Amino acid sequence: MMRLLPFVCLTLLLAGCAGQNGGRWPSLAPRPGENSMMVQRVPAATAVPAVAQPSTPTAAVPVPADADARLASAESLLAGMEAAVPAAAAGADQALAAAAGQPEDSNEAVSAEAARSRYESLFQSLPMVTSRLDAVGDAVAGTKDESAWRARIAALQARVDALQTARSRYR
Repeated sequence: MMRLLPFVCLTLLLAGCAGQNGGRWPSLAPRPGENSMMVQRVPAATAVPAVAQPSTPTAAVPVPADADARLASAESLLAGMEAAVPAAAAGADQALAAAAGQPEDSNEAVSAEAARSRYESLFQSLPMVTSRLDAVGDAVAGTKDESAWRARIAALQARVDALQTARSRYR
């Protein structure tokens, strides 16, 4: 009999909880105190359509006056780097060949590391060139001659990519 007592108590407890709300479930509608004048409630029938109407095309944007000068400065930076890479690479190759098999604290190993650092320092301007190319690309967006500008920027970006490949030579 004592074994059945917990089950009887549990049954009575659950039966008491089941009949409390009289069969009505709580509403999810906001209660009077929850309405705020700051939040507009829009009925579903008057909701804004999900698809925006297409806008009318705007007139072509003029090319910025300094766009050509910015590309020319990027091109001159690239030309300077491209001209200096072969000599620096040869110097680094020669220093690395001399340091092969030498201890890390030898003069040859230190010279090789210095040559490698000089080679790496040639490429310090690459991020600046890339940002200039991006800025010019953004500035000529929507202009009349955008495709010609994009082709010019793509050619310079190909040179930047080639220099990035040369940069990774000693990593």
